[in-house]
Amino acid sequence: MEKEKKPIYKKWWFWVLIIVIIVAIAGSQSGNNNTTTVTSSTTDNSQKQEEKTVVNVGEEVSTNDVKISFVSAKDYTDYNSYSAPKTGNKVIRAEFTFENISNSDVYLNNLECYADGEKCTEYFYADDYKSPTLESLSSGKRVKAVVYYEVPENAKSIILEYETNAWTSDKVEFKIK
Repeated sequence: MEKEKKPIYKKWWFWVLIIVIIVAIAGSQSGNNNTTTVTSSTTDNSQKQEEKTVVNVGEEVSTNDVKISFVSAKDYTDYNSYSAPKTGNKVIRAEFTFENISNSDVYLNNLECYADGEKCTEYFYADDYKSPTLESLSSGKRVKAVVYYEVPENAKSIILEYETNAWTSDKVEFKIK
């Protein structure tokens, strides 16, 4: 007895392939429309907008989905001897506000810290630590994020990197030092 052949559209792998293609097309289209705008406030309260990927304290950056305000960055010294950084290191604190400016929910990514190009570890011992990682944000809502990292005391450059688009791996850098 000969086995009846199923049409291709009735096979499971066909539908998996179709879904992968649809997701890839949707991602590439959203990646092509992704813009990043930085707004900074000057001392005379005028606003200036320009395209760039490096953001300083006091500036905002907007993508199609999220507006991120870089509120502050400073050294953190309010730790006890049990949670002190390693010898030769210090702890930095950075504060942000994330606002969903899209019409749908967004999921926030994590911030990565680099000192002189080397990846740094997060510092979890502060009372107001609140990472934005995997935070779900409804349309029009805001969330405050406060992150801490242990970095070398003598680092010449400290940046926090935030991925703005998972499909294209676009990133914004927040300059600490």
